[in-house]
Amino acid sequence: MFLCSSRAAPASVGAYAPPTHNITTIHVHQTAVDVGTRDDKDILQWLRENVVENDFVALKFDVDNDSLGPTMEWGFLADLLRRPEALALVDELFIELHFYSPSLNWVHLTHSMKQAFDVLRELRACGLPVHAWP
Repeated sequence: MFLCSSRAAPASVGAYAPPTHNITTIHVHQTAVDVGTRDDKDILQWLRENVVENDFVALKFDVDNDSLGPTMEWGFLADLLRRPEALALVDELFIELHFYSPSLNWVHLTHSMKQAFDVLRELRACGLPVHAWP
């Protein structure tokens, strides 16, 4: 997980726009996290304990569990959608969301490309800018 936050961004910039001036500090965190554990390694718990609403948070999330099984990204997104207090702390999300796609050499049988697009649309409907790759 990479998390960038800046304190003291002006309120006039807007809820989902990156700060353009008056940045006092930028923090980049790279750490291993868990999903759904509700302990200090849980990514959403970590956000609640380390981020304030005035921070601008750009979150990059990519987990490669293994090439055959489901990946942690799906659990993270389901948890994020169920926890609006954590969702409100993330200003922008970058995610590689694995699904079944033989052309990409992905054989994750649990989720389809349509399901991936549906969850991305659901997050965007909540007002969260989401960027996915490939």
